Amino acid sequence: MQPYIQEASVIKALFVVLTVYALYSLFVRFIFPSMIQKFVGDIQQRYTQQNQGFSKDQARKKDGEVSITFLEKDKNEPRNPVGGEYVDYEEIK
Repeated sequence: MQPYIQEASVIKALFVVLTVYALYSLFVRFIFPSMIQKFVGDIQQRYTQQNQGFSKDQARKKDGEVSITFLEKDKNEPRNPVGGEYVDYEEIK
């Protein structure tokens, strides 16, 4: 009776391996590409939303025209950082 038990367990193991392989191939062929496509679409949409203002500013400018955009600084931010300000120096020999 022992050889029949071994054959049954080999058949079960083979069935499990084939089932896992079939599920994996279906996942890689159908589900994974759609997941990647959705991920790339989300990143592309986020990039487009972030850069809308930049393209509008570029479209309004004429050739040779210079525009300077000032950004407001936080008023709560200290003028001098905690470590002080950097001063260039020359080494005297």
